[in-house]
Amino acid sequence: MSMTPLDIQVLPPEANSDETLMTEITDLVNRVYASAEAGIWLPGTPRTTVEEIAKYTGKGQIVVARCDGRVVGSIHLAILDADTAETGMLVSHPEMRNQGIGRRIRQFVFDFLKSHGISSLQIELLTPRDLRVESKDFMASWNERDGYKIVGRCSLEDKYPHLAPLLAVPCDFILYKKELRQ
Repeated sequence: MSMTPLDIQVLPPEANSDETLMTEITDLVNRVYASAEAGIWLPGTPRTTVEEIAKYTGKGQIVVARCDGRVVGSIHLAILDADTAETGMLVSHPEMRNQGIGRRIRQFVFDFLKSHGISSLQIELLTPRDLRVESKDFMASWNERDGYKIVGRCSLEDKYPHLAPLLAVPCDFILYKKELRQ
């Protein structure tokens, strides 16, 4: 399989004023999550909004992958403290699956964080308590194969009470952590 040429970068904060780009990222995230989290949220519940993506971009927290100028993947990356960062909302374009976009975005993030002295990375994976979701099984397996360890679990209601009314089923967050310095 040939590698799709990608340009991966942390968006500069001023990109948050590019409404077309913010909408493109938001639409991609919502499209991917509508499928990946089907049955978890009440019908029609978006994963994110243009305002949220613009807020994260303004803080330098959105990484995008582009192919021929088109956004084909993204991830939210937040540096929590001097040692720890967290990622979420990893997506790759549905028409470009199985081309290593997610893996290359993750590698970019690892390299970026290491170059900034960050020693650990955590991921929160939303998982339904009583519903099997293939995309969640895939992500849990990928996290574990990639060296992440489960370090905690909490209910969505406890961590994000404002989101609880939007759930179709009870869910927990599984917290994974990976040390970046080997």
